[in-house]
Amino acid sequence: MLQNIDYSTTDTCITVYNSYKVSKKFFNQFLNELRRWDDTKDLTVLVNRTNRNMTDEWACHNFLYDIDFLGLFKNHTKDVDMQYPLTWWEKIVYPCTGWLCKIFIR
Repeated sequence: MLQNIDYSTTDTCITVYNSYKVSKKFFNQFLNELRRWDDTKDLTVLVNRTNRNMTDEWACHNFLYDIDFLGLFKNHTKDVDMQYPLTWWEKIVYPCTGWLCKIFIR
């Protein structure tokens, strides 16, 4: 699964490129596989964020990408950067809207 998704990691960020191409049914599978890798066990982002929290953020990005019919924000939403620490507004927005976004994305 990891080899089919274009991604990069740093200690504080997981970036999934063209994340809108990944179906929501693979979000958890990708994150679980990433957690299993020996070289990523100590990543700050994986230690301090849950899969649910990261999948909510990913779902929000995919939803915003899908509804941007004019293409104004496609460059900002096509990739997802799941970083730690979160800003104050991300701590509010992703948990409150992620579950709803998961209903509307593929």
